[in-house]
Amino acid sequence: DAWVIRTRPYYANPEDYSPDPWVLGEDDVLGEHWFTVPRVGLVIRFLQSPYGIAALIVNVTIIASIAILLKGDKKKTTETSAGDFDA
Repeated sequence: DAWVIRTRPYYANPEDYSPDPWVLGEDDVLGEHWFTVPRVGLVIRFLQSPYGIAALIVNVTIIASIAILLKGDKKKTTETSAGDFDA
């Protein structure tokens, strides 16, 4: 049994659907499907939306703020302990 692959473009409006004019045969396929990562497309689509971009900016800002606060706190602790040893 020979495989025949028919491709179709993505249309936002299903009424505009029409298959591509070409047909791919088994010899035209160069790769092989190994695995699928479920729902990755949903995550990517969310991150491209305005809400996803806003969520990403807010999260990066919060993480950077926490890192800066922890780094500043570590400097204060080091300076305080260094002063204690000099006495």
